[in-house]
Amino acid sequence: MLAFRHSLKLSRHNTLCTRLNSTLVIAEHNEEQLAAVTRNAITAATKLGGDVSVLVAGSKADKVAAEVSKIANVKRVLLAKDAKLGGQLPERLTPVVLASHKQFKFSNIVAGASSFGKGLIPRVA
Repeated sequence: MLAFRHSLKLSRHNTLCTRLNSTLVIAEHNEEQLAAVTRNAITAATKLGGDVSVLVAGSKADKVAAEVSKIANVKRVLLAKDAKLGGQLPERLTPVVLASHKQFKFSNIVAGASSFGKGLIPRVA
């Protein structure tokens, strides 16, 4: 019986891995530097399997986007620049995240476990 459970677990895992094929990580930053929690979220996203994309949104987020592009396992960096996105308010970022998801059809959307992520992810869901 134990061997059967083990094979069932592996089968379910393989099915999940093929279904979950892309992840969007929402970057938390201060317009100058990427928050460490975002690097943790990128690492977690790579464990889900598939491509990892990172959304960098802000009023002047070019420097942060360049930093993100150098991180291993990041396939795509999406940059949303607008003065209204400064301060990374969840109310302003939610439409940007949803538009990104609509365009690229991500299987997963991830943010760091901080007040930023905890304020944004429920709105996106």
